Amino acid sequence: MTTTMTSEPAPAVEPVEYFGNWTPPPRPVAVCNGCLFEAKDIEEYVAAAEEINAELGEGEREMTPDDYVWQEEGTLNPKNGHFLCTACYIKAGMPSAPGPGWVAP
Repeated sequence: MTTTMTSEPAPAVEPVEYFGNWTPPPRPVAVCNGCLFEAKDIEEYVAAAEEINAELGEGEREMTPDDYVWQEEGTLNPKNGHFLCTACYIKAGMPSAPGPGWVAP
């Protein structure tokens, strides 16, 4: 295959707005797969988010209990938003798994 060099500029291409207008799909709401409460209804996650919010500077986005679970909860299943709160994790026998660890089904 031979490539021919020309001094003519490449033709103009219309910009594609796909990435500029694209937003990721909303993540699922974090729900404990044991007690079926959302993170916003579980005191340990409400308190953890409030503690972080107390340290935020002016104009910083506040963390919700749901945000806290998505960022910090080790049992969170990112595919469906299921996790186990501490009480349910203990009731379940504190499951574990090699590698990245156990996540709620």
